[in-house]
Amino acid sequence: MSDSFYVIGEVVHGNALGRELMFPTINLGGNVDQYASPKAGIYLGIAEIMTGVFADQSYYTLISAGYRPTVNGDSYKIEAYLLDFSGDLYGEQVKVIFSTYLREEIKFDNLDDLIVQMKLDEQNGRAMIVQGEIAALPS
Repeated sequence: MSDSFYVIGEVVHGNALGRELMFPTINLGGNVDQYASPKAGIYLGIAEIMTGVFADQSYYTLISAGYRPTVNGDSYKIEAYLLDFSGDLYGEQVKVIFSTYLREEIKFDNLDDLIVQMKLDEQNGRAMIVQGEIAALPS
């Protein structure tokens, strides 16, 4: 994993749209701006929680990097949906490792179409994990 692109940032409050869409994400803020930004799109990767009660735990994650065109986003953001995670990470440091580029950003006509695509992205990501197309989680 050492050759993979990654960012480390503090989990900050966003607009809570991911939670509303049933895909709660962590929004990375803080020192993320010091990194070169990855190409806008959806990625499969690993999130390593660095601080707090979940420190040293790792989760596979779907990552959205970009401008969020469906919701008229006006700035580049990195958000991660940690698969099979439940908990509060606000204020914690998380390392998000970008492993596999899945697709480009798409501007959908409505949120329902976005949700359908997000479910498909999750299915595709989970299939790649099962097939061993992404490195195993650190132990």
